[in-house]
Amino acid sequence: ACQRMEWLALAPTALLLYGVGVKGWLGHISMLPAIPSVGELFGLMVYLALAATGWAGVARFSIERTTDVGEFVAQRARLVAPALIPYLCISLIGDGGAYLSQDLHLFRGMDQQLILMVLLVPALVFVVPVSIRHIWRCQPLRDPVLRPRIEEFLERRGVAVGEILIWPTLGHSMCTAAVLGFVPRWRYILLTPCVVEYLSWEELEAVLSHETAHVLHRHMFWYLAMIGSFALLIDQGVEPIFLLFMAWPLSFQLIMEAQEGMAILATAVPVAVVAVLMVLFFRFVMGFFMRNFERQADLSVLETQGCSRWIISAFHKIAVISGVDLFSSNWHHYGLAERIEFIARADMEPELAHGHHRKVWRAVALFFSVMLMLLVSFRLLPQEELRKAADRNLVLYFLGQVEQGGFMPAEEYAALSGHLMERGRFDQAQAVLEEGLEIYPDDPELLNNLAWLLLQRPGSGGGDAARALKLAEKAVNLRPVPHILDTYAEALWRVGRAREAVEVEERALAKAKSQRGYYQGQLKRFRSGAAVDSVGGGHGAVSGKDQ
Repeated sequence: ACQRMEWLALAPTALLLYGVGVKGWLGHISMLPAIPSVGELFGLMVYLALAATGWAGVARFSIERTTDVGEFVAQRARLVAPALIPYLCISLIGDGGAYLSQDLHLFRGMDQQLILMVLLVPALVFVVPVSIRHIWRCQPLRDPVLRPRIEEFLERRGVAVGEILIWPTLGHSMCTAAVLGFVPRWRYILLTPCVVEYLSWEELEAVLSHETAHVLHRHMFWYLAMIGSFALLIDQGVEPIFLLFMAWPLSFQLIMEAQEGMAILATAVPVAVVAVLMVLFFRFVMGFFMRNFERQADLSVLETQGCSRWIISAFHKIAVISGVDLFSSNWHHYGLAERIEFIARADMEPELAHGHHRKVWRAVALFFSVMLMLLVSFRLLPQEELRKAADRNLVLYFLGQVEQGGFMPAEEYAALSGHLMERGRFDQAQAVLEEGLEIYPDDPELLNNLAWLLLQRPGSGGGDAARALKLAEKAVNLRPVPHILDTYAEALWRVGRAREAVEVEERALAKAKSQRGYYQGQLKRFRSGAAVDSVGGGHGAVSGKDQ
């Protein structure tokens, strides 16, 4: 029940952050962009609040009335928190990498995704296991008899660990064990009090054999590699697939009609698609490997103990103590009855175990082969041609909307004008902006785009610069962000107010979080009094600026 609450909490969190746009709204609050990953931190708080509400309901209505609801929710939060640490690490390291590469000008010319991965791997390897140990309040095993026996078993198996820990869990009846960490110094064996108290040494040895098999077969490495490759596939595939749909006239028309019918679909649908892909990936792909890796670990007792007797005995005892239904299975584990039946058959038919190992490694090879083929396929797509076709469809669609006198949001007028300016169609771009400003006279992006167009179009003169200055000044008063400040500085410089232009451009540079090289070049130009030569290539329009 608690796991269902955790999964259900994901949907409203994603909808709130991306569908409704709260994450983008947070980014426009002046104080918050300076705080690293404020959107991610807010999202985690929302998720935990929703999940905690579900946990409280489970504790109140599905568990004994003697259960303290507050303590139950706190313990469940500690159990779930480690799963959120990698997500937070990615966000914080991403912010740090952007700061190092842009503000401090380090790692120039390097792929920021590569920098992120280089920084992320040590965080996952070293930080996460130590964090989990403390969050779960694990303590070293002190038993003077049991500890030496476990250490001798681990040495015999050739598995080095940093510590053997007692893992306090939700209720004394929860019998389980786990192995945590990649590097021996920061790798831990976790045992719940129930396992230590109720299992015989032979049964505990069987459980330890299962856990150490995960290390020897490098299951945790394969999990990390699979999740990383899936994340890379999503990162590399979203844009090409989106361009493919936008370039194909039929799918483009369907997308635009859907967006007209419900504006929230513009952001909610992409988020929903990625969310569905993630659920399908974990439910079916990762679920397949997790179930079969667990079965592979079960088979290890045939090597360490020579029989299946003790692990079967441990499974039965765990089921009785924990109240687990032997025939109940889930997406990441076979049911205990299935596991018992398989290990008993493998004990009598050794070839069954060998066949399962072959099946697992063939599946691993197939998975990475498919991932590689998909990545190569995305790379081979003619993205530049698709982008041009998508832009052409978009421009034709918006022009048709304007000619029919149809309603368009202000940002669509701004986007259309940006596309037209990039293609040198300045007269059409100006007509679009003039019409947009009749409907939205105080929209800063439309004001900014028209000011920039007047400054950049061929043959612009003093009258254009004077009007651009008024438009840009109004836009700056409404929204003093870097790209609008830059347009205002350009207009000041064009009418001969160079000192003021330098001061405004310095403000733009101070606020800019990306494309700082462009603003530095503008500042240098204003200070040196260089001639203007940037028609069509500037950053003042909404389509090409830091926003």
